[in-house]
Amino acid sequence: MKKINFLLMGVFMSAMVFGQDYFPFPDSNAIWNSQYGGYYGTPKERFGLIGDTTFNNQDYKKVYHIVDDSTLNFDNMTYFAAIRENVAKQVFVKLIDFEDEILIYDFSLNVGDTMFSNSPFGYLGYGICIITGIDSIELENNQFRRRFIINETSYTQDYWIEGIGSIGGLFHPIMDYVIGSYCELTCFKDNETAVYINNPACDKCFCTLLTPVKELEKGKEFVNIYPNPATNEITIEIQKEKGTSTIKIFNLYGKQIENRESNSFPVKLNIDYWPNGVYLTWTSQNQTGNL
Repeated sequence: MKKINFLLMGVFMSAMVFGQDYFPFPDSNAIWNSQYGGYYGTPKERFGLIGDTTFNNQDYKKVYHIVDDSTLNFDNMTYFAAIRENVAKQVFVKLIDFEDEILIYDFSLNVGDTMFSNSPFGYLGYGICIITGIDSIELENNQFRRRFIINETSYTQDYWIEGIGSIGGLFHPIMDYVIGSYCELTCFKDNETAVYINNPACDKCFCTLLTPVKELEKGKEFVNIYPNPATNEITIEIQKEKGTSTIKIFNLYGKQIENRESNSFPVKLNIDYWPNGVYLTWTSQNQTGNL
């Protein structure tokens, strides 16, 4: 793991010398949270990215529709679509009820270029997607990423951010076909870090849920797992107020590996028998509180 980290740092430093970094789409553990335009309570559209799949010999990442949750919790997610990005910086979506994959973003375009898509509905379905400008936007992690201005002054005006997508939400370019209404992206989280926040209701990614669970304050760690990566044993620490906490661990295929409750932390788990791989940890607290 340390060798990989050092290698990535070298690539980053070289890119800073020779040109602007390109930020690709995430390949796992990402959440897009959107709210319907003009309605800042409910309903919401929330999508999470985790796991792999294959269609027509092409590798995709799985996209899940998340219901009333702020985490990648398989109990509250439904498989919705698959997404992939090619080396040409084009992003394609394979919806479960549409036979062909749909070109939804193209981050290789320059000012004045037009993008054509096979989207059945949405503004790309009308055949008009013109890059009318490119600038930069500073995100929550102090990164600057390129922002594409789409159809400026048009009723289909939009903005795309590298590695995130439209400020109208992940599926905004084909919104009519997917969700049937206009949304606004309020938050994008990558590996549990809020990268983009534009939430009119609060300064967090998720203001309230239907269930009595409080989102932790910005910047606080809810769960800490170490060592990571691990070989024989892991220690799980949870910041909690009171009551019992539930720990569930899944592999990337959605199979539950561990399920236990505890009111005393830290908890140590023997992982000698676990196959090599990446695992998703889900925790919840059996407590009540004001949202």
